[in-house]
Amino acid sequence: MWAQRMADEQINGITKKTIGKSWEDRELFVLILDELTGVENPPKIFLDCGIHAREWISHAFCQYFVDQLARPNSKFGHLRNGIEWHIMPVVNPDGYAWSWSDDRFWRKNRNPNTGSVNTFSLIFRLFWFQVININ
Repeated sequence: MWAQRMADEQINGITKKTIGKSWEDRELFVLILDELTGVENPPKIFLDCGIHAREWISHAFCQYFVDQLARPNSKFGHLRNGIEWHIMPVVNPDGYAWSWSDDRFWRKNRNPNTGSVNTFSLIFRLFWFQVININ
C-alpha cells in the first residue's frame, strides 16, 4: 500500500498511525508528516480525504498531496515548514471498496445504521480531540 511505503521511507519524516478499524474491519489510519525545520510544538493541520466513497478524486488528491509534501523541493514542499500535518487519506474505506466492487455511485459508509447514534462522528470527534490535545 502506498501509505505504508511513504511511512517506510525514513528520509521524509512520515509516520503512519492506526487509529482504529472500520465497520468492515479495514484499517483507519493517519499519516503524520513531521515539521522539518525544528520548530518546537508546531501548529497542526488535519486534512481528511475520501469521506464520500464515490468521489474517487479525493483519494487521488491525498496521495498526490502527501507525495508533494514529502519532497522538500516540490511546489508544495515548503508547506511543511513550521507545520505538522495529520492526513487521513481514506476516511471511508468500506464505502470506497464498495464503490469499486458493487455500486459505483455508493456514497456512504457500510454501517447498517440501525441505531440512532452516529458512531463514525463520535469516533472522529474523539480522535480529533486527541489530535488537537497532543501535548
